[in-house]
This record gives sequence, C-alpha cells and structure tokens, in this order.
Amino acid sequence: MLAVVVWAGASVGPAFGDTSAPTESTTTGSTTTEPPATQPTETEPGTAKPTVEPTVPGEPSAPEVPADPAEGSVDLTISVTFDKPSFVADETIRAQARVTNTGTATATHVEVISAAAVDSNYWHGFGYGVSIEPGQTVEGVLSARLNSRIDLLTLEVTTRSEEPDADPADNTATATVPITYVRGTVNGTVYADYNGNTVKDAGEEFTNLTVTVIGGHVSQGTYATVTDTAGRFAFHDLPRGGYRISFAAQDWAFPSTNVEVDGEDDPDLLFRAAHLLDPVLTASAAFDLRNYQVNDTALLTLTLTNSGAAPIPGITASCTTSVWSRLELGELTPDGPGATVPANAGRAFGVRIPIDQRMAGQGYLTVQCGFGEQHYTNGHVTASTIARIPGATAEKVSGQVTLPRTAVSPGPWCGCSGPHPGQPVPDLKVYLKDQFTGAVLARATTDTSGRFEFHHIPTGLHTLGVVGPWKITLGGPEFPVVAGESRPRLVYVEPGPDQADPDPPQPGGPTAPAPGGAAGQQPAGQLASTGVNATWLALGGLLTLLAGAGLMFHARRRAT
Repeated sequence: MLAVVVWAGASVGPAFGDTSAPTESTTTGSTTTEPPATQPTETEPGTAKPTVEPTVPGEPSAPEVPADPAEGSVDLTISVTFDKPSFVADETIRAQARVTNTGTATATHVEVISAAAVDSNYWHGFGYGVSIEPGQTVEGVLSARLNSRIDLLTLEVTTRSEEPDADPADNTATATVPITYVRGTVNGTVYADYNGNTVKDAGEEFTNLTVTVIGGHVSQGTYATVTDTAGRFAFHDLPRGGYRISFAAQDWAFPSTNVEVDGEDDPDLLFRAAHLLDPVLTASAAFDLRNYQVNDTALLTLTLTNSGAAPIPGITASCTTSVWSRLELGELTPDGPGATVPANAGRAFGVRIPIDQRMAGQGYLTVQCGFGEQHYTNGHVTASTIARIPGATAEKVSGQVTLPRTAVSPGPWCGCSGPHPGQPVPDLKVYLKDQFTGAVLARATTDTSGRFEFHHIPTGLHTLGVVGPWKITLGGPEFPVVAGESRPRLVYVEPGPDQADPDPPQPGGPTAPAPGGAAGQQPAGQLASTGVNATWLALGGLLTLLAGAGLMFHARRRAT
C-alpha cells in the first residue's frame, strides 16, 4: 500500500503536494546532506490502479460503438408540384409539398424550406416544425405572389428534421412553371383650360407634356411618354394592374388619377389642366354683428375674390364651427358642382347660423372655411372669423403651471409620448385678458405647486398671460372658458423673453418678491431691514421695562 501512495503522489505531482511557499535551503560548512533513498515496493495483484490510462502519442483511438439497430432511423423524402400548369404574373401562385418518412423512427421538428422569386416562403401545414411518424406523409401548401418580372418560376424545396437523415439525397425537390403576362394600353388627351369653362376648346391642346404612369401588380414599374401636337399620349403593353398617372407641368394642376389595366376595356381618358388657385384667389369671412344672444340668427358672409385673367369654376367650401354645427353653404356645398368666380371680380355668399345654447355656454362662435375645387387638386385658400355670445359665467377656472417633462413612449400602441407635467413654477403672476376688448379679467399668483384659480369669469375665448421671463408653450395663450367647466388646465412654460405686467405699478406698493418668496410676503425667518441691529432693539426694550417697574414701585411707597 505504501508503494501505491508514493506512486500516486509522484504521478499527480504538485496537485497533491504542499502548496506553501518553498523555504530557503541552509548550508553549514561544506557538508552535503543526501536525500534518503526510496525503496521500491512490489505491488500485489488486485491493488488499486489509476483510473485514467496514459495515452501513447500516435496510437489510434478506440472505434465508436455502433448505434443499436433497434433504435431505428429517420429517412425523409419530399416532392413538390404546382396546382396549375402556368400562372399569370399578377395572380397568386400555389404549390403543394409532400414529405414522407420512409424510415423506422419518428422525425421531429420537420420543416420545409423553399427558395423562389415570390414574396412568401411560409408553408401552411408545416408551420415551424411538425412530427412525422414512420410511414406517415404530411402535405403543405405555399401561397405567394411573384416579386420580380420573370418568364419561368423555379421553386426549390428542402425538408429537414432534428434527427440525422439516413439518405439526405432525397431531401430536396424542384418544380418549374411558366409565367404569362396580360398586357394592355392606357390612352389619354390633356388640355389646358385657359378660359376656365371646364370644356376642351380649340387651341387648348396641352402639347409636349411629360406623362408618367407608375404601378402594376407584380412590382412597381415606371413608364413615361410625351403628349403630341393634339395633346394625346399612349402607353402600350403595360402589364395588367393598377397604375397612377402624373403630369410634369408648373403653374397647372391636374386631378389625381388611378386606372386599372386589364387588356380588355383599356381606358381612353380626358384630363383637364386647371390654373392654380393660390396666386389669384383670396377669401374672407365676417359676421354681421359682433355680439349675439341665444335665439339670434347670425349672418356669415364669405367673400371670394379672383384677381386672375380667367374665371375659376367649381369652387366649394368646407367649414367647421367651434361647436361642430352643420352649415348650409348653398352653392359652396362640398358635394355640389361648386360656384364660379369671374375673372378680376369677387363674389359674396351669405350663410345663416342660428345661435343656440351650446354656443352661449361657450361664450363665442368661430367659423373656419377652406375653399377650392373638389379635393383641392389645384390648391385652396382659407378664411375664419369669430363672434361673441356673452351672458354665461364660469364660477371657477383652475390650472397648474409647470415646466414640461419629455417622456419616451414605450411603443406606438401607447399614447404616452409628448410633454408631461414637470417641475411646478411657483410665485408666478398669471392673468386672463379679453380677446375683444383687451381688458384684464382676472389675476392670480401660483402657489408652491404652481396652481392658480380664477373666479367668476365670463365665458369666451380669452388670452392667458404670464409675467416675467417665461413663454407659454402649451395650454395657452389662447384660453377658452366654458360655463360649468371643472377640469383643471395644464399650462407649460419655458424660459423666454421677459413678459410685462399688464397692471401699472402702484405708488408706494410692495416691491416684487425675490425668487423663491411668495408675492407680497417676506421670506420666512427674516426681519424687516430698518438699519438697527436686533440686539440693540432687545436691550432697549429691557431698559424701558425696568424703568417702568421702578416708577410703579416709587409711586406705591409715596402712597403709603
């Protein structure tokens, strides 16, 4: 046993030796101490041997033990076919794949992988992996559309599983199918409507105009041509599909047009080029009175002025009010033929609006209108106006002034982005001003939380102002006040130009507080500055008290 221990210690070396630092050897004179000789000990049969046999360099390793034939093996085979002998380029391509397990073991996580010039390689029936028992066949279907212009579609499919395949040579299959194209033509004529009568007249042919079509079902193709002396253009042999037509001309507007090409009833179109409205058309809006009461009828006048040399036909209006009431616009009705504004002239259109309780509760009525041809293809102009409907009052209007705090949205599904309330702004003077008269209706100073309140405010569309080096970025300056409102307003400010106080300074009044102090108040823990030290004030008070006590004592002695 001793021989075994010694041999093991010598084999493993330092791993089982003393790990402490070596000590210095000491030499005395010239005497040398020889290490004691180790006597080999014969190992008896049956004693323990090392568990790891040393490997002789160059000696071949033992052969792997073959798998037990009883465990079985996987052998997949695949075939693929199209469901039609040919396809039109813009229709859906359908193919079927069949995978059979001819082996003796179950194949798990079997997939079908394909490569072709189509927009999808997902096989319904296989998904992202299925199991196939020995002798079982599983079918899958591919539905896709071409993503390039080709005449022959080649589809290569491969199947695989988690287990090794006994014969990988039959794991891939290929099928081809011819692709045909249905083609058609787009024809058209373009004219410039110089006289604004919406009719093609002699001499209005739009020549040498670049026309472009973009579209097609398979992929987006772009084709261009130029109009001839009759304003005609034609696109031949366009692959079947939908196309968008556009024109390249400055100072003219064209309708937005989409056409469908199918090779059967190809379109022959007429396009009118119209003058741009913006350079020549102006609009205005005005009420007949400045103030209205409930049950009044307001008369709104919309005026359109054309400074161009040609009439402008087909003008319609789209109007909204502050209470979303529907307006009867007459000739300007959005779904009507529209009105014509003569050249170098103007036209006025009257609109009657009944004043109701909703408008009175709001305290005002605004109207905003946009004018142009239908769909505003050649531009548009706008006009707006406002009227007061006084009488109602809001008992309390409250709000909070803060700095904005930008928040990052967690995703497009969450409406969490945008400014959120940040640090409040205390001791800030805020005020409300009447938009019509300019009179200040109310004043307040924010508290330590940046909150403020106004009381007994007439309803209407007012202006919110702040005093000092601030600029309102949200929640003002336009500040509508509605009867019965109770929801606090959020007002965001940021440092900006100094805003003047609308109130004149009061003679002898208190000066503006220092930053951090409340308006009209001294900061806590401080006395008013009078030029006299507080210690001397206390000593003077004590002397006065002692003098008074002495006088009282003297008076009592005389009385006795």
